[in-house]
Amino acid sequence: MVSTILVATDCSNHAVQAVKMAINLGKALHARVLVLHVFDTSYPAPAEMGAWEWAIGQGAFTEMVAAEREQVEKIAGGILKDSGVNYKILHAVGHPVQQILDRAIQENVDMIVVGSRGSGGWQAVLLGSVADGVMHQASRPVLVVRNPSDAIKVVLVATDGSECAHKATAMASDIAKAASAELYGVHVLVPSRNRPSSSTAEAEDFDNKVYESIECGFKAAASNQECHMERVSGHPAQAITQYAEKIGADIVVLGSRGLGPFKSLLIGSVSDTVAHHSNSSVLIVR
Repeated sequence: MVSTILVATDCSNHAVQAVKMAINLGKALHARVLVLHVFDTSYPAPAEMGAWEWAIGQGAFTEMVAAEREQVEKIAGGILKDSGVNYKILHAVGHPVQQILDRAIQENVDMIVVGSRGSGGWQAVLLGSVADGVMHQASRPVLVVRNPSDAIKVVLVATDGSECAHKATAMASDIAKAASAELYGVHVLVPSRNRPSSSTAEAEDFDNKVYESIECGFKAAASNQECHMERVSGHPAQAITQYAEKIGADIVVLGSRGLGPFKSLLIGSVSDTVAHHSNSSVLIVR
């Protein structure tokens, strides 16, 4: 169960949306929300200038940090104040991705929430460097927020029967149950090397048995919560994205690695592609 959520914000529009999503999850899951603002120092630092310029630049730098922190306290604090969630605003200075990852470990959070710069869509690859960096390097679940609604009504989890997919289903089930949302599961039919090739009937029978096994595992991981399961075909990432659009999913949940040849990677190609192209928020579960 998720008890602590870390959400990164710089008070940009997509970051504010991430805070609102974290609040929704915090309310539903009765989780504590930690809001982290990182003053980005990935640009040339004042110390790289000469002594005279450095003295002037250092003062300006301090003022910039203070001004940005004040803005975060005003905007994020204003949203959180009347939300009813247990929250704390944290500040840091440094590289955003590294600071987010470090603080997630220090605070032992159960989920990291980040905003997506882009609007999604299959032709777009607009995630943002911070969201992309956190998604690929984090050791815990990461929710990339895109086009959030006021409430979580539909949760979709993609499953291939792998251990990571079962973990994703369990978390999706917890979120759906807590938010009183509908829970959907989708399995993408992909031809297997072990699939019989002697006849169409045998191949279909094999596919049906595989699907039945995956469906059974999905329902077990969902703790027998009321849910819907469907099988689709096509390119896995595109099929998942299109199905999410079809059912109006607010959150798409995927395991970071599946049963494919790249399962040893920190994040698989399917989950990575869905996160970049989906119009829904995407939760990658480790």
